[in-house]
Formats: sequence, structure tokens, C-alpha cells
Amino acid sequence: MFDLIISGGQICDGSGGKPFIADIGIAGKEIAAVGNLSEADTKERFDASGLTVMPGFIDVHTHSDMALFLDPDRTAPLCQGITTEITGACGLGLFPLPDDRWCELMAGIYGCKARSFRSCAEYLAALPPTGVNAAVQLAHSPLRFSLCGMEDILLPRRKAAELVRQAFEEGACGFSTGLAYFPAAFDDTDTVAELCRTAKDFGVVLSVHQRTAFRGDPGKFDSKEEVLEFARKSGIAVQYSHYRTTPATAGQTRTILEYIERGRAEGLDVTADFYPYPVGAGYAAVNLPFSVMNGTLPEILNKIRKPQVYTAILEKWRSDPKFALKCVLLHAPRHPDYIGKTYAELADLEKKDIPQFLLDLLISEKLEAAYRLETGFSQESLELLELDFLELLKQPWYMLGSDTLPGHQLVHPRSFGAFARMLAIAVRHGFPPETFANRAAGLPAERFHLAGRGFIREHYFADLCVFDPEKVRDTATFEMPVQTAQGMKLVTVNGKIALRDGKTTGIRSGMPLRRGQKQQGRKNGNL
Repeated sequence: MFDLIISGGQICDGSGGKPFIADIGIAGKEIAAVGNLSEADTKERFDASGLTVMPGFIDVHTHSDMALFLDPDRTAPLCQGITTEITGACGLGLFPLPDDRWCELMAGIYGCKARSFRSCAEYLAALPPTGVNAAVQLAHSPLRFSLCGMEDILLPRRKAAELVRQAFEEGACGFSTGLAYFPAAFDDTDTVAELCRTAKDFGVVLSVHQRTAFRGDPGKFDSKEEVLEFARKSGIAVQYSHYRTTPATAGQTRTILEYIERGRAEGLDVTADFYPYPVGAGYAAVNLPFSVMNGTLPEILNKIRKPQVYTAILEKWRSDPKFALKCVLLHAPRHPDYIGKTYAELADLEKKDIPQFLLDLLISEKLEAAYRLETGFSQESLELLELDFLELLKQPWYMLGSDTLPGHQLVHPRSFGAFARMLAIAVRHGFPPETFANRAAGLPAERFHLAGRGFIREHYFADLCVFDPEKVRDTATFEMPVQTAQGMKLVTVNGKIALRDGKTTGIRSGMPLRRGQKQQGRKNGNL
């Protein structure tokens, strides 16, 4: 007796193999059978004739670390077919931390007062029942913060190695660094590579937000090449995060693919992820210099207020005529009426130039501010970007990651639409659905060691999405981003129906996932 049979759908099983028509029988949390189950007994049968069935999508790049606590239903990802979120991206996470000082500094990322956790085990154990599965990476910045605070000092490597080992022994599925953010940016290439040597023993991948914080002349440093250097110096597998073309580079995928291809030709293990939007979003304090981002939050703010430092920052920012020229404010809780306006509009309102407006805003907001770039690109460049995204997805080492920052007052639409948007683009251009299933599910499961996930196979967990390919689409826009995607007919998470006919059921059957472990569950009886 099955609990559910999904019958007659076109199955893309996550391997990249050709689609086939079959039934899927679910018993408990697992896929119990794949084949002709027309005569089998079942408690419920869902007719998937004319629909596509894929493994539930795995979002490899999220900042949902706190959203899993604050919004445990996870409606936005479920409506896109996402059944697993991997948190801890860009070297930003919530463990291992002794107290909440780090969380004060990161409010601009999470858009809320975050919680700190002493270990990976503590974080995973604290997760409430959620609508999706949750896996987590060990993030570089909190690792460094736990040992050095925000001080620009040498990392105590032996103690750091112990924390790295502990995180992976407790189930972290990857290692991430974000060398645009402090305190991770204090570490040089060799220091990061040293951490990677320990991580490599666990077979994990290092996901890299490339360096944009430099001690010297940024024109003399190749951030893309540094990613390959991590692999060369440590032997670790590496992944370029949110690695894509932009409106300024539309049609030039070779300029980014050449690094991956060259690394792989050397024998390095190199992959990448991207989201299908022309612009991203980020932390508004990212341009503050090394000399300032050193100390506690009150100390940092006191430094910025000093007339000599304040003037020096403005002079540096004003030396770049394009500095923050085309930005939109997404998060500034003490200035709610500013949200959605451009820096230029707000600077005019305050009768300042953009650098002074931004610096004063950061002081008044205690660094809790976020932005995105302006849109308004030509249709030609947007069409070129669609073709670029398809070209990236063709590569057997590319996968999808939403880069969701779900806590901001005005979120980026990728939080509600990244996977649905890319799936709609793929359908529109005749992209092979079996390849999409591999890049969105199978490949991520293998890359991040999520055992029993990512494929439609017997004895694998029943994380599945069923949809009409002609009706899947994102509805979130930059102006109105809080709109769920459309087109999903059925989504199951560990065998339970999490979404039916485009509406979530409220069933929270997601699990905390630990690297390489097939059987997981909760001790509190929620599953």
C-alpha cells in the first residue's frame, strides 16, 4: 500500500537522462517504486498526465539562515518547486559564535535581529519544523569572528582548524567565503587556503563570493584567479558564487567561462552557480575601508564619526565619479519612507551628494542598510542575458542558486522567483528539461553531499515537484517583489504534500540535513 502515487507524468529524474513516462509510488518519506503502478493500492493518486515531474529543486545559495525561523512555512521557495535550501552563503552565517555581536553587524544582510549559535550542531538542532529541508555551510566570517572578533590580526590557524573540523563532523555540507565582507576579507589567499586544507579532508566544496575588499590597488588583483588559487594551494573543490554576466557584459559568457574551463583543464574541481536577474542586491556597508571595519559595532561607528576619518572616506568615495550612482535602497528600518527610492533621489532630498548621503545613512542606521542596483535596461540587453543564462546552464558544472535575502523591507524578486524564472526561460527557448532537472537538483545534491536527494530513484527521499511547463512563471518584479511563482501543481517534501494546485498546505515536513547522511529526522515527533 502506497501513501501516494503520482501517475503518468513525464519524469526527468535528475540524472540528465532522457525523460520517460512512469508512475511514482511514495511510502512514508521515500520513493518506494518507479514504474507502472496502475494496479497498485494507494491512499491517494495524483494524475500527472501531461505534466512534468522533477526532483525537488535544491537552492545552493541562500541567506535564509534566519528566515527558516521567522518564516518556517517557506511558501516562496515551495511555489518555485524548491524543497531544500542551503544556507550560509557568501561566508555569512550564524555559527560558530560565542555571542550576538556578529549578528549586530549583519543586520543589514538578514534584515532582522539574528540569533547566534555556538556550533553547526546547535544551529541544526534549533531549527523549527519547516516547509523545506535545510542544509547549512560553514561560513568564513563567523568562523573568523569567533576567534578574532572584527580585529585585523592573524588568524590562529590551529584553533581555526579545530572549528572547521567540528563543523563538518557535525554535518555542515560545504564551506563558504565572502571576500567582500569583513572580517573574512582580512584573510589573505594563503590563510583561506590553509582553512581549505582542513575542509578538504571532508570532501566539501568551497563556495566563493569573490574578493572586492582590497588592501592595495584592486586593479592589480584578479579575484577570479584567486578562486582557482584556493583550489591549487589546498586541493579543495571550488564553486564560483552568483557567477554570471550582467547588462554591461551581456553576450560575453566566454569571459567568465574561461576561468572555469582553464581550472578544470588543470585538473581542478571547479563549478559555479548563478541567479537569472540583471542586477543583484547587497549590504550597503560593503564599501567601508579596512581601517574602519575593525572593532565592535560601536567602535566602528565612533571611528566613522571622527572628522578626519569621515572626511577621508568621503574623499575616497568622491574620487570615483560612478560611486553608488545607480543604487536603490532596499532596507533602512529607521527610514521607512526612503525604501524603494534611488540614492540619487535621496541625496537630492537631503541636499547632499551621494557619498555623504550614504555615509550619513550608514551611521544613522548603525550599518543596517541594503541596496540593489537600478534596472531599466534595454530589451536587447535583457534578451542577451537570457541567452547567456541558458549558455551557463548548458555547462555540466553550473547550477542554480537564488541568493535570496528574504528579510529586507523591499526584497529582491529573486527571493520569490529565481527558479521559476529560469524554468520559464528554459521552456520558452526549448532547453532540455532533463538538463534543467540535473542542474537544479541532481548536480547540487552530489556537489553538497545531500544523500538520498536530487534524484527520482527508489529509496530516495520523496522530494518532488510536478508542474505544467507552459504555465510555470515568476510574478515577482523589482517594484512588487512579494508575489509567489505560478505553475506548480504538486510539491512533496519527504513524502508529504507541501503544495497542491499552487497553494501551500502548511505541512512542515522538511528536515535538517547533514552532509552525507541518508537517514535524518527530528526527535520531537514532528515527522
